[in-house]
Amino acid sequence: MYMFGSGVMTITPAGATPTPINIGLLQEGQITAKSTVKELFGQYRDPLAIGAGTRKWTGKAKVARFSANVLNAIYFGGTLAPGMTTTAYEAQSIPATPGPYTVTVTNSAHYTADLGVIYAATGLPFKRVTTVSAAGEYSVSTGVYTFDAADEGVPVIINYNWTNSTSGQSIVIPQALIGPTLTFGINFTGVDPTNNNVFTGQFWNAVCTDFDFSTKLEDFSMPDFQFSLFVNAAGSIGTYNFPDLF
Repeated sequence: MYMFGSGVMTITPAGATPTPINIGLLQEGQITAKSTVKELFGQYRDPLAIGAGTRKWTGKAKVARFSANVLNAIYFGGTLAPGMTTTAYEAQSIPATPGPYTVTVTNSAHYTADLGVIYAATGLPFKRVTTVSAAGEYSVSTGVYTFDAADEGVPVIINYNWTNSTSGQSIVIPQALIGPTLTFGINFTGVDPTNNNVFTGQFWNAVCTDFDFSTKLEDFSMPDFQFSLFVNAAGSIGTYNFPDLF
């Protein structure tokens, strides 16, 4: 058969009544089996015999859409909580004379942390101080930012975190003990574009070994999961299912 495109990968967490989860807009999928071998040599360059040793199964999934459900199920094993902390980059203008030269951010009622202030025109940062006494300085208390009169009327960008209790979810990542391991099954499918036949790979037990999240200018983020496979109680890694008979 032929196979075109990245296919679809679904993971099924371990447990009595697990909910399968599409890992999310798969861009690249990979399953690799690698065996160790030992060559027997005599007096010549080429081996006389080769003995196969252990075999290691690993995989990789690069995705364009990721979620708390997937990340928690296969790697962190923490607690999913409703609501989220989000970051605001808020455009404001420092009030003009006669002051006061204070700005109350939009989400002040749910404000959690200051992430700095910059001049909107230049991108240069303000300095946070306890008591403002000069241009380029600010102080902040529970979402209320105070500036110096020398900066009156100046456009700024205020960066801060706030808690959104009505949207999203968060993972409370635990300090886990060494030993207990999250496992999951993998179902990996692809389609032959010439006849729409479906190829399926099933793998019973996987452990996520790496999670990589990176960003790039003028491109989408592509989180990368890497995992290792091991056998089930029947001694099987999984099955490859081919629609063709040859």
